[in-house]
Amino acid sequence: MLDRVLTLVFTDLVDSTALKSEKGDTAASSLIARHRAVIQEICETHDGAIVDWAGDGCFLTFETPSAGAHFGLELQQVHANETDLPKVRIGVHMGEVTESVANGMRRIEGLAVDLAARIQSLAQPSQILLSYEAFNSARQRLRTVTGGGALVWCAHGPYKFKGFDDSLAIGEVGVEGVAPLTAPESAEKARRAVAPTDEDTLGWRPAIGQPVAGRPHWVLEKQLGTGGFGEVWLATNINSQARHVFKFCFEPDRVRGLKREVILFKVLKESLGERADIAGVIDWEFEKPPFLIEAEYSEGGDLKDWAEAIGGLDTVPLETRLDIVVQIATALYAAHNAGVLHKDIKPANILINEMDGRPRASLTDFGIGLL
Repeated sequence: MLDRVLTLVFTDLVDSTALKSEKGDTAASSLIARHRAVIQEICETHDGAIVDWAGDGCFLTFETPSAGAHFGLELQQVHANETDLPKVRIGVHMGEVTESVANGMRRIEGLAVDLAARIQSLAQPSQILLSYEAFNSARQRLRTVTGGGALVWCAHGPYKFKGFDDSLAIGEVGVEGVAPLTAPESAEKARRAVAPTDEDTLGWRPAIGQPVAGRPHWVLEKQLGTGGFGEVWLATNINSQARHVFKFCFEPDRVRGLKREVILFKVLKESLGERADIAGVIDWEFEKPPFLIEAEYSEGGDLKDWAEAIGGLDTVPLETRLDIVVQIATALYAAHNAGVLHKDIKPANILINEMDGRPRASLTDFGIGLL
């Protein structure tokens, strides 16, 4: 027996009983056989393993959430293209399980298996649902699907599953025009547990290779960080190749912090003008979700990234280190003179650019600052 973390995937055909009534046993059996063959083929492509078949449903495991999600998307696409095939619904979950082999048969057991099956049963026709851990992991790695349209990642919020004490946040990935991309309604074994005030911050989520919602010429390149407010991503303009940072807020009670950052930046700009040692805020969106700030990007990253890239701060001459401290203190002094307190000085909030072979520091993220 072996305890390990796996990505668990359950699939199920929708209305397979009606399929037999409509097509007849022979034709229905042929279509179900085709469905099974497709599962087998796609599973092998993504180094997955079939654990068990149950009627027209299948239980599979994958090493990573991105592989499990990629499998689901390709299966979804085949069923969309081959219109004789009934629609399929898919659940993906990442969790700790016990793996064993008995009489030559591989067994996967644990509460995570039951939860993956419940997630699949919640899904609508042509829908791929993922627990949030799997959802967050896969959208940072899965860029496109061969032969499919644009991918969309949606957060649907927490659901309370029968037999489980804690609610579980659910997300969806799907090809635009194929997947429902809507939150499933409460069912007998799963009840949606989203507060009305939280609805505005659900829905679209950033993912690698996807355009920023409402700004289609900006394509997300990678996630830079997370926080209590949401996520920070780097995006590239497909026309100019410029790179900006987008800070997305997914917590209703944290939008105020994003607004405060913009207000403080306006105060600083009006009092001090343009300054290279205070990172600029370029644009923002607070009227409709996703709530965001668009800001300048530093190629050198933050102070910690910059130091790691050159082999650590120990390799930096003392004179250079003192110079960086002076630059930060100078920027902070200017902000204080404008009546703005930063309140969150740390390496992640100090950006570094190389200019004429010299590191130039600039302060960013006044989100918890004060006047």
